[in-house]
Amino acid sequence: MRGLLCQIKPGTHRLAKILCDDFDAAKKEFTGGPRGIVGSDDKQTQFEFLLLGKLAELVFCSHFNCFPGDILYNRENIKKPVSDYDFIFHGKRVDLKATRHETGRMSVETHLRYDATDIFALAIVGATHVRFPGYLPKHKIINQSMIGNLGRKPSYLAEQSQLIAWGNMDRDPWQHLRDDLGRVIAGEEITQW
Repeated sequence: MRGLLCQIKPGTHRLAKILCDDFDAAKKEFTGGPRGIVGSDDKQTQFEFLLLGKLAELVFCSHFNCFPGDILYNRENIKKPVSDYDFIFHGKRVDLKATRHETGRMSVETHLRYDATDIFALAIVGATHVRFPGYLPKHKIINQSMIGNLGRKPSYLAEQSQLIAWGNMDRDPWQHLRDDLGRVIAGEEITQW
């Protein structure tokens, strides 16, 4: 399988659970209901779903030495239909989508607005590691041609083979500017900034 493989460090599971407990309690204040079921087939609770995502965020940020954007949830934003980014990586606001399925696809909900997100990334969470197959810029996935259905509701979907590998972004954040400047000096046309 392709992608960046990162080990889950000791204590990371516990920290993710603490953060999810806080979110779960805050969400109950607004909904008043118990934890619901996310998928009808796998009976994955919303709490387990949140735990996968938070665990993936913590592992990614630990590996790349970046700080999660909304690690402590703002209780007022829980009831708004807007998705904020999870962290900033090389100046890009990243929304990380996590799954436990090795062949899982990146799924982005169609009913939310993603004004504060620049790129979406996929994480495959295992028992001892997290694999990050790649990412897509917002304009590539928030697109009518990417709409599909995983059984719950329509979502923007991307196969792992459609994702851009992390090797293209995990280098020096200024390298792309030096590369573009080199192409301009050489007389090449720059089509993407």
